[in-house]
Amino acid sequence: MLDVLTAADARHWALLTRAALAARRTEIDALNVFPVPDGDTGTNLYLTFDAAIDEVVAVHEGAGILGTASLVRECHTLKRAILLSARGNSGVIVSQIVGGICDVVIEADAEVVDAPLLAAAFARGAAAARACVAHPQEGTILTVADAGAAAAVDAANRGGSLADVAQAAVDAARAALARTPDQLEALARAGVVDAGGAGCVLMLESFHRAITGRWTDDED
Repeated sequence: MLDVLTAADARHWALLTRAALAARRTEIDALNVFPVPDGDTGTNLYLTFDAAIDEVVAVHEGAGILGTASLVRECHTLKRAILLSARGNSGVIVSQIVGGICDVVIEADAEVVDAPLLAAAFARGAAAARACVAHPQEGTILTVADAGAAAAVDAANRGGSLADVAQAAVDAARAALARTPDQLEALARAGVVDAGGAGCVLMLESFHRAITGRWTDDED
């Protein structure tokens, strides 16, 4: 169980997220009915993370710092890489979430992320995602990201640990995802939850696993 996240832990999170998206991309594609039922949200999210991670590896390998970069350097490189790698609307929104998270670390010049900083990072990521959408709709990834961030901030304000913050974010995001069909008629008609929101939940679950070493629904 981690008390803080280091650069190595951040790399672990990115790899866990890519693996989770690879495993669930077909499932998420099948949920994709809003705003356009083109069935590619899961694929776009996976390809966005996959290309970004490959770019980070290439940049750091070229600089001779692969696996040894500071947390701030990792965040600088990942933010640029994922913005350039974004695929589709969902990829663009997720790139903003990740970019917002990275900005908090960069601005704090932090070499580790504790519970309050993680909560602040989630909040910045959710705000950045909402700001990048011209006409935000509730019942989408924006709603799920907002719910997770708000719960994370509340947990941190109550003195929660890093794991507490991650768990609160996951629980709230899952609950918000389950409510998305109540907010968007297209989802209700299809009997599905929001595809982008499902991808956001996977990102948060991967943070929880990076911190605790287990998925949130594993037995203690």
